[in-house]
Order: sequence, then C-alpha cells, then structure tokens
Amino acid sequence: MKKLLLFAVVVLCLNGCVSVNADIAMKSDGSGVLTLEYRILESLYRLGELDGNEMRPPIPVSKMDFERSVNRIDGLRLISFSAKTEAGRAPQDENAQVVVAVKLKFSTLDALIRFLSGTGQRVVYSQENGNNKLLMVLWGEWEIDPDLNSLAVAVLEGYHFSLRFSIPKGTAQFRLISTDGVKLDLGVVGAGHVTIPMSTLIAEKNGVQMEILW
Repeated sequence: MKKLLLFAVVVLCLNGCVSVNADIAMKSDGSGVLTLEYRILESLYRLGELDGNEMRPPIPVSKMDFERSVNRIDGLRLISFSAKTEAGRAPQDENAQVVVAVKLKFSTLDALIRFLSGTGQRVVYSQENGNNKLLMVLWGEWEIDPDLNSLAVAVLEGYHFSLRFSIPKGTAQFRLISTDGVKLDLGVVGAGHVTIPMSTLIAEKNGVQMEILW
C-alpha cells in the first residue's frame, strides 16, 4: 500500500509538471549554460511559492527555489527566470499551466551535477580512456498495480521529456538502459539529443537510466 501511495504522489507530480525541455551547452573547460523549460499546473506552482509548505512540488518551481540552489552550490549562477500562465488561459482556470523558463550558468561540471542531483535525479560522472560519461536515473524501479500504471500512462499521453546536450567539438551520444543494464528503445534518440514520451518513461517497470557520452 505504501508503494502504491508513493507512486500515486509521483504521478500527480508528473501530471502537474508533464513536459520538460532541457538544453545543456557545455564548453571544453566543463563550464556552460543549462536552459530549462517546463509546464506545471498553476495550483502546484502557487504551492511551490509558499515557503515551508509541506505540499510543495519535489522540483524547483519558483525563483526562490532556484536562488536557493545558486546559494548552496559553488559555481552556479541564475541568469534568467520567468513564469507565465500559458496563453489563452486565465490564472483562476484549474487546468491552467504555468510555463517556467530558467537559464543557469555553471562554471564547473561538478556544479551542474550537484544541481541535477538536487532536483531528485541521481547523476554520476565518470571518465574512461579519455571519454566522459554522465549517468542519470530518469525513472526508478517500481512494484505497482497494473491498473494504476495504465491510468498514469493514459494521463501522461502527449507529454514528454526532452534533452539536448551540445559540446564544442563532436557530438554527444545518448543511450537509454534499464537499471539492470539492458538497452532500451524508447522515444527518439539522436546525435546530441533525446526525446522520451512521459507515458513511455513511466511504463518501464525496470526503470530508465540515461547515459550521455562524449
């Protein structure tokens, strides 16, 4: 029951922040710029603005959230932040979504990793034979009720997670694997970018990890 309740909470959070677009532009010295854009329900965004609120979303949503991250992580700077209700919707509309757009500058790769880890993702960096690898856990293993999983997949249909990773020379490569190392064929994986439907992501019972190689 505890696992089912936990999964329900996660699904509700994903339903509040359902499409995520990220862009990492990295320089040869490990510094760079991270650009984020995601959508979150107006009601959840307002909860996130309330300091100390136990119902806050588990991701940074307000400008204060990002400023806290900047203050606790050396080498991280907030360049810009905006949060606007999507066009054609009134803020009092219960289905209205806020489009959050953020740009962060990181002076070291460690600063980027610490920020990504702080948003709830497990991120590990390693080097082998002069090659770099970032491993990020996008979705963990879950023991869930099939009906609940089907409902979550249906709710998230049409939404996605997208990441673009650019480097000065060459092109970064992406690989999606399960937590036990089996290669996964999900969404669109291209040179320097990946796009995964949220419904496909959470349907993977063995979890989803993303490797970025350059």
